[in-house]
Amino acid sequence: GTLPFIIPSIAAAFSARLHLFPARRAAPAVLWICALILVGGGIWMARQPLERARWTAPLDPALAVIRETPLPRNLFNYYTWGGYCLWKLGDEYPVFIDGRNNVYDENGVFDDYVRVASARGDWEYILRAYSVNTIVYPAYEPLLTAALERSPDWRRVYGTNGPRVYTRSFEKLPE
Repeated sequence: GTLPFIIPSIAAAFSARLHLFPARRAAPAVLWICALILVGGGIWMARQPLERARWTAPLDPALAVIRETPLPRNLFNYYTWGGYCLWKLGDEYPVFIDGRNNVYDENGVFDDYVRVASARGDWEYILRAYSVNTIVYPAYEPLLTAALERSPDWRRVYGTNGPRVYTRSFEKLPE
């Protein structure tokens, strides 16, 4: 949009004050660097909505499955998807964690998240303690997804290579 019009204005403003610079030869280089930074920043900013869409759009069908099935409440989610899940699912499905790690760090939730995400030790106990019944997690994070695939307590209801949705197999749990 306005970026091509801004650069000449900046260049004109610097050129008018060029006599203030002790090294006149350095000023054009500085102007070119500023122009490149502005152009690069403009390109970067213009791409941001596309980048966000690229990372969140594949998640929409998985969240639709959660919402429309409907799957049991209390969601364990991938850390970077938390805010998006919260936005798309609302209060209907409380997320386990989102990008505000300072909030979760104080209560030990972040440590619990790491233990579950790495499928270490008492990860299944932690999910039961938080009453987690649905999990949305990327296939490319193999520690948890492999453990979920092996566990008799969980079954995959959506996904192969992208986001996967698992739900607790209530019929397989002891009373």
